[in-house]
Amino acid sequence: MKRHMQLAGMDEFSAAEMGKLYDQYFEARPAYTAEDHAAVFTLRYKVLCEERLLLSMSQYPNHQEKDEHDEHAVPLMLWHRPTEKLVGCMRLIASDRGNHVLPAFALCPQMTESCEMASTVELSRLVIANQMRRRQGDLMYGRVMDNKEDERRRLPHIMLGLCREALRQIQDRNITHVCAIVEPALHITMKRLGLFFAPAGPAMDFHGLRMPVYAKVSTLLERLRAENPQNWHFVTEGGRLG
Repeated sequence: MKRHMQLAGMDEFSAAEMGKLYDQYFEARPAYTAEDHAAVFTLRYKVLCEERLLLSMSQYPNHQEKDEHDEHAVPLMLWHRPTEKLVGCMRLIASDRGNHVLPAFALCPQMTESCEMASTVELSRLVIANQMRRRQGDLMYGRVMDNKEDERRRLPHIMLGLCREALRQIQDRNITHVCAIVEPALHITMKRLGLFFAPAGPAMDFHGLRMPVYAKVSTLLERLRAENPQNWHFVTEGGRLG
C-alpha cells in the first residue's frame, strides 16, 4: 500500500513535470497540409532509404517514400521546437471499416485470430531522425533513459510523444486494438517503455527480421500504468485519454 501511495503521489507529480518539459522541446501533431505530407515522406526516405537501406532509393526518384497505404493513413509528425525541424514521424493505417486490408493482416493471416480488422489500426513507418540519435547507445529509436541524467536526458522517451498523439487520434473512433510489424530492436524498446505487444504469429523476413504484434488498447494502457506510471501519465495525459 505504501508503494502504491508513492506512485499515486510523487511519481504522478514528477510525471506531470516531465510532460511539461517534453512539451517545451517537442510537438506531436497530425500532418495537415500537402507540405506536411511531403516533409513526412522526405524524412522517411532519408532514414529508410538513404540511411538504413531498407528500401531501394531507385523506387523513389522524387526522394519521397510513400506507398498505397498512405491514402488510408493519418501521418503523425514530431517537431523539435528549438530548431523547428521535423525529427520523427509515424502513421496510423485504418481499414476503413474493413474495406482496406491492413499490411499486418496481409503479412500475418493469424492476426485475424486476435484482432478484428475493422476496429484495429496499424502503427507503421515509425522513424526518428538521426540528429535525435547521436548519443552512444541511442540506436535507431533513441535510448531509454534512467531519469538520472541532465534535464534533456530526463525527458520522456522521444517516441512517447508520437504514442500520445496516436492515442488522441483513436479516441471516439471505435478502435479497440492496435497492431504492427516491428523489428526486434523496436519491440525491446517498447517493452522497456512499458508498452507490451503480444506476438500474433511467427517472426518473418520482411525488410529484415520482423515480428507481427498486437495489443488491445485498454489492456496496453492498464499494463503501462502498472509497469511505468510516469509513462502512463504522460501518454494518457493523466488518464484523460484512453
